[in-house]
Amino acid sequence: MNIIGGIWDMMEERRRRRNMETAVVFGIGCGAFLICGIVAIIVGSILNAVETGAVHSAYGSTYASACQPMPSGSDSLDNLNEGSSPRQVLLLTGDTERRDDFHSELPNQWRAENEDAVSLIACVEREKTVVETCEYERPSNNGSYTARIKREQHTTTIALVNPNTGRRIDSLEIIGTEPDKCPDNYDDVPTGRTLSGGDVEWDEFASWLEGYVFED
Repeated sequence: MNIIGGIWDMMEERRRRRNMETAVVFGIGCGAFLICGIVAIIVGSILNAVETGAVHSAYGSTYASACQPMPSGSDSLDNLNEGSSPRQVLLLTGDTERRDDFHSELPNQWRAENEDAVSLIACVEREKTVVETCEYERPSNNGSYTARIKREQHTTTIALVNPNTGRRIDSLEIIGTEPDKCPDNYDDVPTGRTLSGGDVEWDEFASWLEGYVFED
C-alpha cells in the first residue's frame, strides 16, 4: 500500500506541477498580449498626433478640419469653385484631420502638397456592412451552442467639397466585392469568425475625380 500511495503522490505532484506550469505560461501569454495591445494604442496615438499636426502645418486649420465631421447636405455642381485646371486635391479621411491613404496615390499633378495649392478637398468614408450572419450548432459539455460568423462587405464613399465654403460638389459610393459564402463545415470557418469582401481601391475613383481635376 505504501508503494501504491507513493506512486499516487508522485503522480499528483506531477499533475500539480503541470497545472502550475500551464497557468504560468498562460499568465505570461496574457500579459504579453496586454502589453502589446497597450503599446499599439500608444504608438497609434502618437502617429495620429504627428499626422494631424503635419496636416495643420501644411494646409492650415480650416482645410485640416474640412472633413470633421463628414460634410452633409446635397451635392451640387454649382458649388464647384472657379479656377484653372488641374485643380489640386487634398484627400482626407472622414471624421479625422488626417490625409487618407488615397492621398499618396494621387498623381503628382493632382495632389495638393500645401495650403496654397488646394483647389478641392475630398473626404473619404469607409464602412463595413454585415450582409449575412451564418449559424452553426456546436456540441458542448452542456449539450450544444450556436456559433455565429459574419459576412462583411466594404463600402467606400468620397465626398468632394469646395474648400472655401465646405459645400458638397459631388460624391461617389463604391461597394467592394462580396465576401465568400459561409462554409458548410464549421471547421473551415476562418479565425475571427468574419468573412470579409475585398477593399475598394483608389483606381475605382480615379476617372471620376479626374473629371473635376481637369474641369474647365
